[in-house]
Amino acid sequence: MDTHLEPIPLIKQAHLLGAPGDPLLAGLPAGELSQCAHRAKLKFSPYWPVVSARSVYVRHRVLRILHELKVPEALQVVPVVESTYDPYALSPSGASGLWQLMPRTAKGLGVKWTGLIDGRRHVETSTRAAVQYLKKLHDRFDSWPLAFAAYHMGPNALARGLAKHPWKASDGLHAMPVPDITREYVQNIIGLAVLVDRGDLRFEPAIETSPVKLAAPFDLKAMQRQMGKDQLEVFRFNPGLNLARAHEPVTIHVPSTDIESWKQRPRVELPKYRLVRVKKGDSLWSIARKHHISVSSLKAANALHGNMLRIGQSIRIPSNDGTILAQANPLLGNGKRLRYSVRKGDSLWSIAKRFGTTPAAIARANNMSLHSPIFPGDKIWVHAHPRRNES
Repeated sequence: MDTHLEPIPLIKQAHLLGAPGDPLLAGLPAGELSQCAHRAKLKFSPYWPVVSARSVYVRHRVLRILHELKVPEALQVVPVVESTYDPYALSPSGASGLWQLMPRTAKGLGVKWTGLIDGRRHVETSTRAAVQYLKKLHDRFDSWPLAFAAYHMGPNALARGLAKHPWKASDGLHAMPVPDITREYVQNIIGLAVLVDRGDLRFEPAIETSPVKLAAPFDLKAMQRQMGKDQLEVFRFNPGLNLARAHEPVTIHVPSTDIESWKQRPRVELPKYRLVRVKKGDSLWSIARKHHISVSSLKAANALHGNMLRIGQSIRIPSNDGTILAQANPLLGNGKRLRYSVRKGDSLWSIAKRFGTTPAAIARANNMSLHSPIFPGDKIWVHAHPRRNES
């Protein structure tokens, strides 16, 4: 997305926000709305249960921000098209999070990231930035369909197209002066808005969450374990976290029904370590002897089940010097889970070869069969794997 805005006077949207019906659909031909809904149902229904299940962890906060910023609730469907409500989604071009913000775009919108928090994956930070930007685009073009087009292709490119071919809602989405891929993007959003408005597609009820401040250091997996909870649940509610264990204080969101348990949680004593690298000739026995610990303690600290080590491997040594080893958010995929846009000539087999995976794995990740057709512009999930250099 191009966030540079040329100095064009902003048009107020108060009349739209107070209008009856869904403002996203205002003025569009009824026949085209039906067509968009039909196409969106064919496209999104097969994996709607997956989308809906993901949304329960974050949609309450998305809706709260939509209401706070006084924009149509129907904007909740935009993350369906952008990321299928997966805040961990990472595109091949580097877009990340629910709203698929590019690094440059995120920076322009004031979204920051640190070693502890990635603002593009953070639910409140990314949603507020993306919705404020969409609202600004709506004010500029006085149209939600045009705002979506500008979000996708950049506002200045859209303005140049409109200067040559003016457009209004009654002309229909098919007449928008935009590239085909942008038109399809807008049609998907509008179609989903129709389906949700009709009740043809329903989101599962969102889980209400509340913020909890954690003092440093913290270990979220240990806290969840002590409370008898799924150790991954907290990372589904808090996708912006880069770390599961760290030295810094942090505010997280937890289900409001669990707020008292979190406030009364017992303090977790974190294990303290220092790191050493395995050198040629090292063994578990020699490393344990050098650092005056038992082999069993060394294996426990590193979750080792065998005795094999490799040169260059990092080994945690239990330490009394106060060093606490940071741990990564276990749901982070190290950039391997990609949202891929199908190109002309692509097939599941060619895409699988490109990303070092299999057609069957791609089909499973997208709730489709090996023989399901794919078309240019379709967005599919690919679990990419590093490929060894071929000699």
